[in-house]
Formats: sequence, structure tokens, C-alpha cells
Amino acid sequence: MKRFLYIFLFVIFLSPISALGGSMDHVVINEVQVGQTGSGNANNEYIVLFNPTGSDIDLSSIGIKLHIRNSSGTDNNKTLTFINKTVFANGFFLIAPNNDYGLSIGADATYSVSSGNKLVDNGGVYISVTKTKDIDVIDKVGWGTQPEGGFEGAPYAPTVPVGQSIIRKTDGVDTDNNRNDFTISGQDTGGGDTDVPKDNSSIDGVYINELMPDPESPKSDITDEWIELYNDTGSRVDLSGAILRDSVGVVHEYAISDGTFIEPKNYIVFYSSATKITLNNSGDTVELLDRSKNVVDQTPDYEKSSAGQTFALFPDGWQWTKRPTPLSANILEEDIADVKTVKASSAASKKKAAGTKNSKSKAKSSSSVKGASAKKTGGSAFPADTAFDAASSKKPLDSKTLGTILLVISVVVAAGYIINREKLHEIYQQKN
Repeated sequence: MKRFLYIFLFVIFLSPISALGGSMDHVVINEVQVGQTGSGNANNEYIVLFNPTGSDIDLSSIGIKLHIRNSSGTDNNKTLTFINKTVFANGFFLIAPNNDYGLSIGADATYSVSSGNKLVDNGGVYISVTKTKDIDVIDKVGWGTQPEGGFEGAPYAPTVPVGQSIIRKTDGVDTDNNRNDFTISGQDTGGGDTDVPKDNSSIDGVYINELMPDPESPKSDITDEWIELYNDTGSRVDLSGAILRDSVGVVHEYAISDGTFIEPKNYIVFYSSATKITLNNSGDTVELLDRSKNVVDQTPDYEKSSAGQTFALFPDGWQWTKRPTPLSANILEEDIADVKTVKASSAASKKKAAGTKNSKSKAKSSSSVKGASAKKTGGSAFPADTAFDAASSKKPLDSKTLGTILLVISVVVAAGYIINREKLHEIYQQKN
């Protein structure tokens, strides 16, 4: 009897340890995009979180806080407004400004950029469970020449190109060294990573998917028009040397820079601030050409644009929509009511499962939020098409909750044994 009790206590005390342990027991910052240059673009930033655990996590209940560091290391806590509260098991969560850009990419939580720090060159960002600087930090990322204390191990050193983001080489893998863990979104990670899809030198299977010909004021045609491509293949495609051009009126061509990749089933967006392509409001077409200047894809002439609307590809053809969705699934105006509870998941996080994006004749999908270069919401980001109803959702206990329950049970059982051990011993002696 006594031997049984000792074995029982030994086993039950081990249970909480295994339930609470593990090196991947918390969310990590998986991707960061710094605001772009140009009028109105400085606020085009976002942060993508990833949940590497096997349980859903309610970020609002754990009181997660967002901290942004500027280039001198000054810390600024940002109040989060939650649109969605849950980051699903092995899923993504997009945090972005509460402006047109943040809302257009389907943010799960928003913060104000009207005052205080924004994500900047040589900056940093971290998440914690307190507003106090550098206390109870969950994960931290710094880049450029961010001062000591603003990064893990060493900062991600290279300059981040305008309109692109830095992203973990493998989702959720955190070695506590930002320099080793991150790469520029869409760029080669060095050839040694077995998780990187095989590159495809042909751009066949990459299509034009959405156009913004006339951004709403105060945004401008010169900097804020954009062209979105989608990779409908199963390989990462090297876009280096491919050409974008419009073909009505004064023709402009843009040769995509070397080292630009688009992941399989992902998006990439090119802004006019970089391409210098300004689309005619009275009608235009856009062409995608390969390195040999062969036309790979071409849009129909949209004839006339309306401010703030995009010309987008749907299963039944090209149509205008009042819901711009750069780096995520195209949504028709009449579909908006049906997707209010859909959780966007890339992002912009890492990949946003497509709901209504299409290839030439069938729906296209994405899985990521990559900053102006590809994955969103739920690219580089989030699993979309995942409805969350707080009233009816019954989530399984996460590992920490289960561990706490087991710990309490263990303490109660142990206390009971200690208090009553003499009586238990007497009973044991009497029976033997």
C-alpha cells in the first residue's frame, strides 16, 4: 500500500512538469514590415505572430502587450484593440495600425500610429504581458543598428528593402538570435534549408490578381497605386528580371529587382512608389512579361476607375470591388457580410488561406502575409476561412491550464497524505 502511494505521488508530481514544459510554449514574432517611404506610406507596417503550440491561445486573456522601440532604443507601449482574440494552434495573428492599410490587410488586432513610435529603420518590437519596459518579455526582434537590449542575440543586420518584411526562416523556430532566425521576405535563405520550396525559374503560373488604379485621398497615384501578383504554382518562383507594364497611353515598364521571390500560393504587391507605373483612371491594362519579354498574363481594360476601389480577379472574371485586399483574398462588396467573422491569417501573416482569390479559371488561395512582398493575414500572413464565435466556441484546455490543475491536485493529495500518513500506516499494519 505504502509503495503504491509513493508511486502515485511520484507520477502525479511529474505530470504538471511535462504539461508546463517545452521550448515552444509561447507565441513568437514571426514577421515584421516597416513602413514604406513616400506620402502616406510611413504607416504601412505590421507584425505577424505565430503560435507554435498545439493549443489555441486567447491573447486578450493573457494580457499581451505590444512594445515598439525607435532607433535610439526608446520604448513605447501600444494599446491593442482586438478584432479577433484567438491565435489558433499552429496559426498566425496579424497586428497592424488602425488605418486604411491595417484594415485592408485584415488585421486581427490594431494599434494607433497617430502618436508615439512607429516601426522604423534600425528599430525593434517585442511582446510582453506588462506595460513596463523589458519586463515579462515573451519575444523580441530588432533590426539594423538597434541599440543593445532591443534584440535577441544579435539584430537582423541587413537593410530591409522598401515594401518588404523580415520573416523567420522557418515559421515559429526561435533560436534567440534575430540575425540567424530572420531573412528578408521572398529572398533565398541560403540553400541549406530543407523547408524552402524548390525554386522555379519560369514565371508561368504567376498571374496578375488585383489592381489599385486610383487610391483614395490623401493617398496619391504617384506612391500608393499597386499591382498584385499571385503564384498559383507549388514552387517558389524567382521574379528577378520579370517585367510589369501598363499598355494604354504613356507606357511605363518596371523590371523586378534581383532576389525577389514569391512563395507557392502566395501574393506579392508592387507599389507605384517603386515601379513608377501610374495607372490611368480613365482605363488601362497591365501586363506581366518574363525575362525574354514574352507576355505571361494580361488584364482586360478596366475602362474607368473609382477612387478607393480595386479591379480584381474572381472565378467569373475581373470585377470592381470596394474592398481592397492587398496580399490577401479578393472580396466582392456583396461578400463582405459573409466574411465578417472569417479570421484572416499570412502578414502581412504567414499564410492566408484564400477564400475567394482565383487563378485564371478557378479560385486562387494564399496562405500568407508577406509584406509588400507576399504573405498575409492570416502572409509573409493567417489561416483565413476560420470562423471564431466567442459565444459558442468551446476550446480545449491549453497545456498551462492543465498543468496548473494537475499541480493543485498534486498539492492537495500530498498534503492529505502528509496529514494522514500515520493513520494510513496504522491501517496498513492492521491489514497486514
